[in-house]
Amino acid sequence: MSEINVIKGKFPHIGWLDLEGEGILTEVAILSNNNTGVSFIRLNVLDQIDKQRLFKVISNRNANMYELWDLMSNLTLGNGANALEYFHQYVKVLTPSGKVMNPQQGRRGAVHKVTPRAKKKVTVKKDG
Repeated sequence: MSEINVIKGKFPHIGWLDLEGEGILTEVAILSNNNTGVSFIRLNVLDQIDKQRLFKVISNRNANMYELWDLMSNLTLGNGANALEYFHQYVKVLTPSGKVMNPQQGRRGAVHKVTPRAKKKVTVKKDG
């Protein structure tokens, strides 16, 4: 799975991803999509209040001009928190190799290329 197929949803930044590689689509909010993977939030883990907060972000008049992470970084939610900082707790990354991971500094997705290891030849010396 080197190219990640995102099926567009009916709102900006909303789409459907096959997260497990089993043909089952999950509705997600797409924060970014680049060569290291797709950063997303599963909508089914959000409660109704968080869904309303997210809808406020994606219904912004600039929603089609910027990636979702950029929109969130410039928006303060009704609870006083920055939207990107608040929603970061829900963010996952689907890597080009098909793995779902938590975003972490020092780790990023890559296309997994399997290269066989060279077999080491073991020789046993006999005494004598």
